[in-house]
Amino acid sequence: MTITASISAKGLQKFLAKLPKKLQRATETAIDATGRQAKKDVQDEIRAVFHAPVPRTVNSPFYQPTQNHDMKGLIGLKEPPRMGRHYLWPQVEGGARKEKGFERALGLGKLLPGTGAKMTGAGNVSPAQIVQMLSVLGKAEQAAGYSANITDRSRKRNKKERDYFILPKKHGKMPPGVYQRFVKKGGRGFGAKTKGTFADQSKAWQQGQRRGRFVSVVRARGIKPIFVTGASGVYTPRLDFYGVVERSVAANLQKLFERQLRRFVGSR
Repeated sequence: MTITASISAKGLQKFLAKLPKKLQRATETAIDATGRQAKKDVQDEIRAVFHAPVPRTVNSPFYQPTQNHDMKGLIGLKEPPRMGRHYLWPQVEGGARKEKGFERALGLGKLLPGTGAKMTGAGNVSPAQIVQMLSVLGKAEQAAGYSANITDRSRKRNKKERDYFILPKKHGKMPPGVYQRFVKKGGRGFGAKTKGTFADQSKAWQQGQRRGRFVSVVRARGIKPIFVTGASGVYTPRLDFYGVVERSVAANLQKLFERQLRRFVGSR
């Protein structure tokens, strides 16, 4: 006894005509699903490598889906406005980082946070303190993304204004950088014999600095470093971006393609 199975030529031609499109759709869908998973894997790696990264950093990876049946997906790091290459690339490839906007405005090169810097939970200097510092120094308009320099009029109105100054060259054990002077109670300023308003004290301090009394003034009154030079600005690779993407693609593309192939070819 024999059993014969057959399919009509018309039905076979119809199925084969649809097959290329179904294969194409299965491939594109698998590529895009793989790319989205790779993006998620990079985000997980960022959380694992860096301590408490801010949402902007975690959301840096992007995935661009296939377009016009080109069978290509693109994964990378979003380029922040006005900053050129993404700030994470030195962490991926190593090498020197670019100066930040406020560093270029200060003209001191690449800086490290000092003991007087207010740090966020993510390990960065508080943006509010940077804005305040640039405003007091009159550098806000020179730094991209900052504005509102302190004017003489606003300085007179605000008696509690923090007083920042730039130390352009090393003085004793103090490296170049940005420092902050703190007015102490009792009306005494930045020298043992200085009295008066905040503006008077600041002026007296600057005159004392020019006359070479810098060291004695530092010892007498509270001065904290906000930013100091000394950072090499050279990074050792920490974020294995390429490795994470390659491993994610190797682990997911084949199985996702097979899943999508069953979905599209098995459908009518």
